[in-house]
Amino acid sequence: MRIDEYKCVACGTMCGHGMVSHNFVKKMVDWVKEGRRTPAQAARYMARFCICGVFNTVRAEKLFEQARTRGA
Repeated sequence: MRIDEYKCVACGTMCGHGMVSHNFVKKMVDWVKEGRRTPAQAARYMARFCICGVFNTVRAEKLFEQARTRGA
């Protein structure tokens, strides 16, 4: 598994009900890399879809930051 796939799976499984799509995570990673969203904005935007409230925005923000800086 490539590192970018791992990050997508890691973010996508943060919601206990599976309401955060892996394709949506990939889209947010692309937007962060393009500068259309900051890592914090992308993490907060994704958390809106988590109905259980378990989504870890701090961890998601770190993963987005890693993807942005390392180009993974």
